[in-house]
Amino acid sequence: GVVVIEDVIRCHGIIKPGADSTSSAIRRALEDLAGMNISRAILQDIKNLGKDVKKLKKHESPKISKLARKLVKKWKKIILESVERENRRASMGFGVSKKNSVKRKRLKQCNIDSIVRRITHSKESNKRRKKD
Repeated sequence: GVVVIEDVIRCHGIIKPGADSTSSAIRRALEDLAGMNISRAILQDIKNLGKDVKKLKKHESPKISKLARKLVKKWKKIILESVERENRRASMGFGVSKKNSVKRKRLKQCNIDSIVRRITHSKESNKRRKKD
């Protein structure tokens, strides 16, 4: 399903250290987070979410610590798969589109042509000045 960022932020607010939440509220928040298909981007955007869930692995409640361990494991897998996917795309040449690489080559050639013109123009100008 679609992950609503506000729901993730709400759950994070409940599990944050110092949030003064009850064990049952923390457990429900972890269950809610576990039911969401959270992407790598969301994990990166919400500061300390992963760290705060990881801290709950040491919670006094066995249910909470078990949920936290499962969640951390799930998120690590998501991040690892995302990184592997990016690496595969980059190694296959999908990181840069063909269109952009052609544009870059043209731009380089234009810059080279421009530099050559400036050099030849300045040499011609110097020759004219010497004649005058």
